[in-house]
Amino acid sequence: MWPQGATNGMTVAGGNGGGSDPKQLSLPRAVSVDRHKNVYVLDTFNNRIQKWTPGALRGITIIGNDGPGSRSNQLNSPFGMRFDS
Repeated sequence: MWPQGATNGMTVAGGNGGGSDPKQLSLPRAVSVDRHKNVYVLDTFNNRIQKWTPGALRGITIIGNDGPGSRSNQLNSPFGMRFDS
């Protein structure tokens, strides 16, 4: 995140090496930020979307993380996402 007027950016999601722990990401491909400054990251190799609230040290899985598949709670190598506010 790079707040307006800042001279340094800050890591708001990940930054703890690649992996599957809630504080890690593996091939993040897409990012979205909502009006509350929650950051949503499409975590491709973990087949999940993680939500990072402002100041959080760990992401919250909002979909996926049950392995790849086609059930309603699974993703299979996702490469894009869209949110409607």
